[in-house]
Amino acid sequence: MTHYLVTNLWGRVLSGLGCLVLLCQDRSECCEHGTKGSAAAIDLGQMELHYTEFAREITGHLAKVQWGEALDAPYESGLPSCRRREVRRVPKKLPMEWMGKVILFGPPQEGWVFVTRARRLRDAIGHGLATPEVAEKFGVRCASTRIVVRDEFLELTEEP
Repeated sequence: MTHYLVTNLWGRVLSGLGCLVLLCQDRSECCEHGTKGSAAAIDLGQMELHYTEFAREITGHLAKVQWGEALDAPYESGLPSCRRREVRRVPKKLPMEWMGKVILFGPPQEGWVFVTRARRLRDAIGHGLATPEVAEKFGVRCASTRIVVRDEFLELTEEP
């Protein structure tokens, strides 16, 4: 029941934001910017009014959700366990401020961690979740992976 409420709530949030953008556009002043796409004037007063109403409705829904039960559920990313120790290089350029940073895919712990498995979702608070999309972006294939950001590549160490 809680999972349905949370899923339904986020579906409504995304739908509401999309509707706000559509409602606030004045199509009569739409202009074309070549390869950058079209643009439309937005009435900020109307947008603020719609946003305030939308925020009030979402706040009411959030107050009804029983978060404790949802946060006590286990989390599993679906990534398999690493079979053997392997070091790989994945060509990827990240921002300079990431240079030398260590990113971990594994259980909740100190540092930059994308959690692959947790007894309770509550244990993963403060960390990212290792969804299939996140793992793909970093080239991660298995659950226990240490990434070091280098100049032109990511150095991945997979541990069994």
